[in-house]
Amino acid sequence: MLLTSVKFDLRIFKILGFFPALCFLCKKYVIVLLNLLKKPGTFRYRNIRYTSYGVSDIGTMQTGLVDLYDFFVASHLLQKQDPVVLDIGANIGQFANAFKVLFPGAEIHSFEPDPDTLAKLRSNTEIAGNVRLYNKGLGSERATRDFYRQKTGHSMSSFNREFVQGMNMDTDDVIRLEIDTLDNLTRDIRRIDVLKIDTEGYELEVLKGASQTLKKTTFLLVEVNLGRPQGFTNLELFASIHAAAPGACLLKVGRNPYEPLEFARDFLFRIR
Repeated sequence: MLLTSVKFDLRIFKILGFFPALCFLCKKYVIVLLNLLKKPGTFRYRNIRYTSYGVSDIGTMQTGLVDLYDFFVASHLLQKQDPVVLDIGANIGQFANAFKVLFPGAEIHSFEPDPDTLAKLRSNTEIAGNVRLYNKGLGSERATRDFYRQKTGHSMSSFNREFVQGMNMDTDDVIRLEIDTLDNLTRDIRRIDVLKIDTEGYELEVLKGASQTLKKTTFLLVEVNLGRPQGFTNLELFASIHAAAPGACLLKVGRNPYEPLEFARDFLFRIR
């Protein structure tokens, strides 16, 4: 774990340059210290202000920054200065802030169903600029569903009960939330450069309600569960992508440095 963390720190120097990276990492470790003391810490860098409530919050934002750099910058796949991005499963803004560091002019639409988590997301994206928030869950149809909250954090909450049980999480903290389809909520968005979906085992249901959205999407970045209890839906997930975009192709498979290979990976597809 420590070696992996050091490797990610060294990557920041390549991405940001020496002095900006030094500034970034010094601030990061102040936040880590505060989080270890069970205190929130606010990280300020360029156009972002991001409060981390646990070590995993700042760690996920940093690893997201490295992964996004590899996916879109180093590969030269995304050369627009103002890409339109949909962030499905926005949580407290880890992905949105990492994306804003690399693409300050991005237009980001962030979807987060939990109203408590949304309040943290709003605070964490307040000064980033051009980030629109939606307090809405997404699925295959308009309905009301049970949402299982992670008691010791917020990043693993899900509409998928099997996922929550498979991760040995307490399922007592449940709230009822409205969900809608992505197709219904993105009718006015003409183009989507990046569609990111990370909904903790509910990705297939989101895609089932996003067939029209995929037709105007260039890149799809979706978390695929390889060895978790709901992993049997992987082929259904790929079939859903193929049905909506027959010409889609898999470009890259990412990795999560803190979990074994059999867990989850981000899959990057070119849709059109």
